Amino acid sequence: METTRLSKASEHRVSKKPRKSVACQRCHSHKIKCDGQKPCKNCRVADNVVCEYPIKDRKTTVRESYINDLLKEIERLKKDASTPQGDDQQQSQGNTPEPSTTTNSGNPLVRDDAWFVPLDQSPIFIGEAACTAFSSRLRQLLLHTQAEIHIARTHYIQDSQILQAANENAPWPSRPQAYLLVESVIATVGQCYHLSSLSSVRSYLEKAYTDRSSLSQMQECKLFALFALAQVYSPRLAEAQDMVFPGLPYFARARLLLPVLPERATADHVEVLISLTIYSLAMNRRHSAYWYIGSAMRLSMTLGLHHNIAESQLPDLAARQMRARLWWTVYALDRFIASKIGHSAFILNDSIEVSPPSDAGLTDAQKGDVVSADYICASMRLASIAGETISTLYSRKKDDRPFVQKVQAIFKSLRDWSATLPESVRMWPDKPASWHIVALHLSFNQCVILATRPTLLQVFHVTNRTNRKDEIPQATFMLAETCVHTARHTCRLLTQAWTALPALDYSSAQYLFAAATILAVSNLCLGSNAQADKETFQSAHHLMQQLDRLGNIAAREFCQHLDAVLDCITRFEAEKSEQLLGITPQQSSSMDALRMDEMTSEMAIFQPNVQDFLSFDNADLEALFPFDTTDIWPYVSMPDFEA
Repeated sequence: METTRLSKASEHRVSKKPRKSVACQRCHSHKIKCDGQKPCKNCRVADNVVCEYPIKDRKTTVRESYINDLLKEIERLKKDASTPQGDDQQQSQGNTPEPSTTTNSGNPLVRDDAWFVPLDQSPIFIGEAACTAFSSRLRQLLLHTQAEIHIARTHYIQDSQILQAANENAPWPSRPQAYLLVESVIATVGQCYHLSSLSSVRSYLEKAYTDRSSLSQMQECKLFALFALAQVYSPRLAEAQDMVFPGLPYFARARLLLPVLPERATADHVEVLISLTIYSLAMNRRHSAYWYIGSAMRLSMTLGLHHNIAESQLPDLAARQMRARLWWTVYALDRFIASKIGHSAFILNDSIEVSPPSDAGLTDAQKGDVVSADYICASMRLASIAGETISTLYSRKKDDRPFVQKVQAIFKSLRDWSATLPESVRMWPDKPASWHIVALHLSFNQCVILATRPTLLQVFHVTNRTNRKDEIPQATFMLAETCVHTARHTCRLLTQAWTALPALDYSSAQYLFAAATILAVSNLCLGSNAQADKETFQSAHHLMQQLDRLGNIAAREFCQHLDAVLDCITRFEAEKSEQLLGITPQQSSSMDALRMDEMTSEMAIFQPNVQDFLSFDNADLEALFPFDTTDIWPYVSMPDFEA
């Protein structure tokens, strides 16, 4: 009997007719049959009746993870809504980038939204190209946490200290001391940048110590700016003053004498701004330096320095060459400083028409009065590459080119720079180099590091996630290894030049810091020379501490960052249950044929595998760099930074 009922029920289900269309709202409320038309027959018969049908709530299949993500987002929004916030907090969180995406640039260091750190109620922009930003990203990646905050820059000469120094009204140095200061600054930093012609400064000094009333305000300003810079780059010439940064009274005096907005600027005005720019870097006042060099750039353009001037308008060849050197010094500093802090340059290359400087036609006396043309040309070409690196690799603007293609273009420029470098500014293994030559090659190394450290960070991310290096394409590994070789070379150059190193120089401390952070990453993710890299890192850390003790303010800041990186590395290694795997045979590099202590950055760029990389077309590049950089920050979101 039960079987018969089940059979009939089954037949009923099989023979059941398809369900009819849904009735409109009027027919449904009146309990009458609806034909499902729009409008239906009943509504057409009725007058002034709108025929409406209920909206179907269709069933849709979605992944469980999608629902979980929605629930988490709802929970987060509820929590945010229940937490009272001030206006400043809301503004700060509004500027906090989303954690899950990177920009069109493909650079894993650059996120979709600009990076701001709230400090004293005013958010401070952090450029991802800055070395301190890289160390913060590294610390975030080491611990997979939001808790690692960017270390705010607090070590710099404060505004109040400059005002106090200005109130003390720095006296004129004695005549012998003044001449010694000027000669020393021209012989040191004056070999890297055009500060002034030595002959003109000597004439100003002669006026100052024979008839000071004949000295113009601008000429007096220039002398005090040079006095300040000389005491930074030759600290032994600084008079003993407790708790006063060398040259600060002279700097404060020059700043007071400087016309802020001159309607008719002169070359002297631009030269003073150059000196104040370099001195501001020594004080670790990077934003002030950026402002000074930006002002120098604007004034240079009002003087037309970015254009050639006809011989008929300025017959003096030495004067024309002076203009060219002045312009390209401003240009180089503008781009170098922008690359140090991750900001944009002030002028596009397309707007510049002035020719590079030249020594052709100058007498020996005239050549000795200014910076070498070979040096200025090499410096400005390198500055152009640095500016291009920032605008292409670290930009948020839309760019259809793959990231690796942009790196390749930068590498080609660096290779060409090295290949065409004049002999007068090359470094030779059998001959000690002057400090300004070492500084030029350190700048070259920094350009290589700037272009390759995003790839190195990605390599660390992959090896940390999978404990395997054989998943990394050979060409990608080559870029990371080039970055490491360059960092080793930087440390070696600074160690060898230690006795000639200007103790308070900003760039030297920055280059050492950049190299040290690279070696810290290398020690964790690259198997070759791991112990040697660890020892070199420790040596670099020791040198940075020495610079700090000698009074280098930037080194004091960078020591903070290195200490934080060391702490994160210790915690990272403690959390690892087993050692990272060594390099697989296919990842051994042709660079290993040379001993680590013999490889220079120029040699690394001219290695066969690097040359192969530079010869690849776009299709080959995309095949050789298949992994995506957008997965590097899925779990590391920007924290709510604290001052």
